[in-house]
Amino acid sequence: MALPVAVYLLLVFAYPIAQEIYLSFTRARLLERTPPVWVGLDNYLSLAESAKFWLVIGNTLLYAVAANAIIIVLALGLALLLNQAFHGRKVARVVTSLPWAFPEVAAVLVWSWMYNKDFGVMNVFAGWVPGISENPNWLLDPWTAWFSIVLMTVWKIFPFFSLIILTALQLIDKELYAAAKIDGAGSLQLFRHITLPGIAPTLGIMTLLITIWGFRRFPIIYLLTGGGPGVRTATLVVLTYITAIRSLNIGLGAAMAIVGLILSLLITVLYVFVTRRLGQAQI
Repeated sequence: MALPVAVYLLLVFAYPIAQEIYLSFTRARLLERTPPVWVGLDNYLSLAESAKFWLVIGNTLLYAVAANAIIIVLALGLALLLNQAFHGRKVARVVTSLPWAFPEVAAVLVWSWMYNKDFGVMNVFAGWVPGISENPNWLLDPWTAWFSIVLMTVWKIFPFFSLIILTALQLIDKELYAAAKIDGAGSLQLFRHITLPGIAPTLGIMTLLITIWGFRRFPIIYLLTGGGPGVRTATLVVLTYITAIRSLNIGLGAAMAIVGLILSLLITVLYVFVTRRLGQAQI
């Protein structure tokens, strides 16, 4: 009974990963017909000595953490709002999910127009900020480019996670709130002692998913800035694509991909360790 599943996992997961690991130890070139040349740890040593690679690692962590924090805060706030009883609540839930449902490439094209220095609508908002007298180079200056990428990422992702948190909120027993109110608990106490513990597992899984997805998110960053200027906004997955596909260096690109895989595994292990410690502390 387990054999079909084992074969599927072997073909779809194990073999490609093993092939990627093998290529990371070779000097493989895209479009070359000759067998890859085994170079051992040369690709990894080259990455360790590359200032550009470490800059991109920092970019990846910055992007994952910044987007993570903003998405969680906004998703939680929107979920708490949608959990309230008000007229048109069902319509509001549908409307808030539209950014997630919108095709990513089409969304990037729209946001690219919005960030246009000459006629983009974002220039109107920039004019409201004190000290800004001219239209910013949204996608050419490193700082505004990072702001543009994170802003679009948050717009695209947080509505979906707000619906996940909303589902978790609706699973909390309403009698707990009623009993706490009888005992004199205020809104802040209700949130701290009932709401937050009730949605904590969901928030933990959501944080893990957002972080891992941030490590491998490609279309938004590549289509908006291409990783530029230079590699100031490039994440690990963008640099891997540039190295493996545009520069045809499959071996070095595979080594970058394996580094990304290791980072994702470390984050997953850290999440499991922290959740287990917290569970033991509660017991």
